[in-house]
Amino acid sequence: MKKILIMLLSLLCLCTGCSKEVISNPASKKAVFLYQEDAIAYISENYDRYKDHYFGSGILTLKIEGKELIDGDIDIIPVYEGEKMIFVILGKDEIKIVDDEQVLNKLDGDKKFVILQIEDNVCLLDAEGLTMIDGESSYTLPEELSSFLKKEYGDKLPENLLGKEKSIIKMKEPKGDIIDGKVNPKNDHILIQFEEGDIEKHISMYEDFCKGKCETGENTAGVYIFYFDALSDPDMNKLVEESNKLDYVKAASIDHENELIEPVTKTE
Repeated sequence: MKKILIMLLSLLCLCTGCSKEVISNPASKKAVFLYQEDAIAYISENYDRYKDHYFGSGILTLKIEGKELIDGDIDIIPVYEGEKMIFVILGKDEIKIVDDEQVLNKLDGDKKFVILQIEDNVCLLDAEGLTMIDGESSYTLPEELSSFLKKEYGDKLPENLLGKEKSIIKMKEPKGDIIDGKVNPKNDHILIQFEEGDIEKHISMYEDFCKGKCETGENTAGVYIFYFDALSDPDMNKLVEESNKLDYVKAASIDHENELIEPVTKTE
């Protein structure tokens, strides 16, 4: 009886080991339109801006801390021309764009991999080994980390969320008022957070108010972007001020350097 009990406990331990959840890269929490200016600029310089371009849903890197895998802090955002991935945006303190074909071939389609931050490097680990996305091209994975990852994943790499959903990139040209021969291209859109309620109604009401169009759906930050003919700086500041007075708007902000700046204080 004692032998049978030991065998059962051993089997249970084996089954528990087999059912261990494989850790994958989590979905990025960044609103992709915060990278819009960078994506548009790079597409304009290197691709046909009149073709259809899309953001794909992004993922967050993983980091190794001690003997654990934890969420990293670099966003990986894919950009497509039609169905083809043409580059990825690495977003952290500074933005980097990677269009290396070897990397894109690893990322595009239904592939199994994880993307890791190791020291100052961003690496892709798949069944074939390690591929450098950003960092030292001569980097070699230390044996200790290699053993850790082999033990963690073995041949059970996860399917990834990268690019599972897509949203169109609007290649807009700045129009409208010009001051001293120039117009700020960032003055053709505004970032809006709504109060609780009927969001579709709020979007429609704000489109009428700003004479523009909501070009992106809801994202994890709960922020919406509205495009319109580009305004002068004084008119743009006035729009932000008046938007913050609307009872259904929680916060209105100008997009500076792809960052959601602190909103103007809302007056009652």
